Amino acid sequence: MWAIDRLGRSARDLLNTIHEIQEAKAAFRSLREGLDTSTEVGRLMITVLAGVAQMERERTVARIHAGIAAARQRPAYHHGRPPKLTPAQLDEALGQRSMGTPKRTIAARLRVARTTLDRAFAAHDARHATKDENKLVERE
Repeated sequence: MWAIDRLGRSARDLLNTIHEIQEAKAAFRSLREGLDTSTEVGRLMITVLAGVAQMERERTVARIHAGIAAARQRPAYHHGRPPKLTPAQLDEALGQRSMGTPKRTIAARLRVARTTLDRAFAAHDARHATKDENKLVERE
């Protein structure tokens, strides 16, 4: 195999796979690291490197999550793909919808897919339905 990190996603997964190889009366050899499970030193080094690789992966994931959390604290944070419709376009589409214009026609005018329009309407309606429900609860 080219490298031991290609064999498993975690230390346990890697060691389980190497154990299965050994049970089949075969040996694992990593070309990049030059490790071979047919020797005691090779098995020891693979075990140590598997643990280090897992720690490195966990630290990378922790840094990614910390970066995302820090980004969410910034005012202009938007995660994911930018919306196809601007707020002005959505307002225009909502106005046309209230006048009874077919969604297919609205989508064509805004040069977006009808499904994009459906998702935008659903998200808008869900936001406003929640606000309306909160107003009802406050009145009671």
